[in-house]
Amino acid sequence: MVKSISQCFVNLDGDKNVYRRSEYVKGRVTLNVEENIQIKAVRVYLYGEALTKWDIFLDRSNRENIGREKYVGHYVTFHNYQQYAFFYIFFSAGTNNPPVTLVKGKQTYRFTFKLPDRVLPSSFEGEYGAVRYWLKVLVDRPMFNLNRSWYRAFTVLHNIDINTTALKVLRT
Repeated sequence: MVKSISQCFVNLDGDKNVYRRSEYVKGRVTLNVEENIQIKAVRVYLYGEALTKWDIFLDRSNRENIGREKYVGHYVTFHNYQQYAFFYIFFSAGTNNPPVTLVKGKQTYRFTFKLPDRVLPSSFEGEYGAVRYWLKVLVDRPMFNLNRSWYRAFTVLHNIDINTTALKVLRT
């Protein structure tokens, strides 16, 4: 089976990989298309979620506890252009329209997302959970089982003022 898209690169402007609240996550997606293909859309999603998971063992049974909390969820769809308050939407063929052709060669799409102004938890990986932020690129094909996805993680840090009274270290 020949892959119609051989590579996908998600490059963040300035090779930046660490962000804080209210900052813009900007970059470009580059697809190396090996042959003309019919698509419904090329989409870029920005996600931020916390996931917790632990097991409780009681007598002869165990129970798995899973929790999930979403912090950010924006998306961009490429083809035609319209701007909204916090993110861009590039419309595609749409649900009732015929597919569009993604032509052979290198295709590049720019994206911009603004992180929310509210406090965001810092990225974290632990034994019982994680807080993760990532970009997902989806090439949406007319038949969903032909869709392709790629992912790119990045870090979000919470602003901490080390001069606050609670964080000052007593000196002896």
